[in-house]
Amino acid sequence: MTSLTGLVEGERANAWLAWGLVAFLAVATVESLLTGAQLWGAFAAVVAAVAALPAVVSRDPGRMIEWEVLAVATLPVVARSYGLFTQVATYVAVAALALIAVAEIDRFSDAEMEPWFAVAFVAMTTATVAAGWAVARWLSDRYLGTEFLTTASALMWDLVVATAVGLAAGALLEFYVRRSASSDAGPAPEVGA
Repeated sequence: MTSLTGLVEGERANAWLAWGLVAFLAVATVESLLTGAQLWGAFAAVVAAVAALPAVVSRDPGRMIEWEVLAVATLPVVARSYGLFTQVATYVAVAALALIAVAEIDRFSDAEMEPWFAVAFVAMTTATVAAGWAVARWLSDRYLGTEFLTTASALMWDLVVATAVGLAAGALLEFYVRRSASSDAGPAPEVGA
């Protein structure tokens, strides 16, 4: 009997699962745009486009990143749809997009990337976007009269959450890179062989 792990780890099965997630993101894009959530609609569209990019460029539908990496990027979209963890979902979304970009660079290019650099890249990208978002909210409060930033403490916690999410996504990426490296090396030789 074939194990589920063996079925999912195959390149063809991975492509099917990844394309299913891209289709889900396309539906989420339309749903978000129809319900007035343009920012989330744009995010879902960007994630779908970035995920499909290697397959489109190479004209090979089987050339997709691992479905697990793409599933991490769909979690914030699902959470937003149900109104769950909206603040954290925003930073998970940014970290997931950085995770996809690094995973695609690692898998589909000749670039050599040390695991520590990949972790730092994902964490720093998430923290940078969070800081930019904070500046945008401050400018909106100052010049448009909105009240996005209520206290300095809330802003600091926002940045702490974003950094923590970025570090967690970076750790997930390190696991992905190490797993990819061990699967590319093949099975370990037997002792004494």
